[in-house]
Amino acid sequence: DIRRHPFDLLCCVPDPLAMTAELPRIEASDGCSSGSLPQASSTTRWGRVPLLMVFSGWVAVQALNNVFLYRVQKAMSVHASMLMNCIWPLATLLLCFLACLLRLLWQRWAQGDTAHLGLRWFSPRSPAASAQGVVPQMWMLRFAFWDQLHAVSLSRAAPFIPLVLIAPLGNTLVLWTALLSCLYLRTKLRRLHLVAIVLVVLSCVAGVVVELQGPPKEVCEGLSVASAALQHAEVLESTVEAMEQAKMSCTRGLPPYRDSRGLVVYVPAGILVAAYILYMVARLPAAITICYKQKKMQKVNLDVMWAFLWTSVWQVVCGVAFLPLDWLPWPVPGGHSTKSPATFFTDLSDCWSCFLGVDPGQEVVASCSADPAWAVFLVYMLLNLAYNLVGMWLIKNLSAMWISIGSILCGNLVRVFSQLALLSGGSAAPMTLERALALALSSVAIYVYNMERAEQVSSTSTCNSAIEDTVV
Repeated sequence: DIRRHPFDLLCCVPDPLAMTAELPRIEASDGCSSGSLPQASSTTRWGRVPLLMVFSGWVAVQALNNVFLYRVQKAMSVHASMLMNCIWPLATLLLCFLACLLRLLWQRWAQGDTAHLGLRWFSPRSPAASAQGVVPQMWMLRFAFWDQLHAVSLSRAAPFIPLVLIAPLGNTLVLWTALLSCLYLRTKLRRLHLVAIVLVVLSCVAGVVVELQGPPKEVCEGLSVASAALQHAEVLESTVEAMEQAKMSCTRGLPPYRDSRGLVVYVPAGILVAAYILYMVARLPAAITICYKQKKMQKVNLDVMWAFLWTSVWQVVCGVAFLPLDWLPWPVPGGHSTKSPATFFTDLSDCWSCFLGVDPGQEVVASCSADPAWAVFLVYMLLNLAYNLVGMWLIKNLSAMWISIGSILCGNLVRVFSQLALLSGGSAAPMTLERALALALSSVAIYVYNMERAEQVSSTSTCNSAIEDTVV
């Protein structure tokens, strides 16, 4: 039965744009019939690409994207939120515009259609935005709002968490997405789906349990005695510093904070706990945006690149709107944030200096010069462009739950990449046995989830109904 083998089905689908009519696990939004989306021509380039290759490539790109994003946030330290509010939205918009322009020029050359593929395509009221014509800009604003809230929230929490723990904590996206799929997309999850979600939770716990237990008490006491003895002995200063780092690393509970050079910096336990909680809660906006995108994109067969372009435009607006959040007294390594409206231009200048690899000088943790943020950011932006474009295409043609499942596979690859100093910089760390077990457990959860079909509860709305013509 082809319905019971989704991975085989992914390999065999000849036309990915017709996935809403063929994939059993697509939660068609708004009660749309499976044939409501326009079918793509069999001669389309995308139609000849096996969907499994697209999905697997997207997972790999997402993993690299997350690794480089973490590295940028670690290097920028206290300036990470300013980067995500000011520089990141503008850079995303620029790259997206260039990608859309190249795509438009290629289509004009390949199809010879100069009447419909002109500059009007970029208009907020472009008739080519969807199969039903003009799309409300309020949809794009909501896309951008939740994307920006997710990015800003993660930029506050991620620097306090080791890269190897980012993946298991990020798996909470599956929990949020499953909840919203039931409540918002009206997806009916069966017993095996709930079992798979429990396995995801257990994989999160398995990945952090050893870190929470910490080393034996005797080891930490011995390091403290040795460190105190070396303070009065005639040994090299580097030896004393190495012993001090070992003593600070020997903690029971959450792993200590390390800067971009890999050095331990003291951060109160309460701040670390708050950062871990914030990171897991920050995955909720990501679940909201992928569920909302699925519903709207499948409803009108929304053009992916047009949607991403105008989402990027509104994300610049949202980045400016979220700037006041940067003026709250957020905890930072070595104290708390002192940013305010009066120091905005100074903070922006410091952020730009840190971005270029120059320490502004007033931070307790001088991490800006330890890793070239601008170079890592450039690689990250290219990966981010591919990740977002292909991700929106997959949301449209698969479902929000498939995207959250892909995030689990992505987390598994992040744990592999986090061992490589070439990719992870000073935050690189070997994969321990418990993290490998967590990886295996989350992979089993994916298989269990796909053993049974998720059904869509019928709705009274139809895809063919006219969309509201409200433009912000």
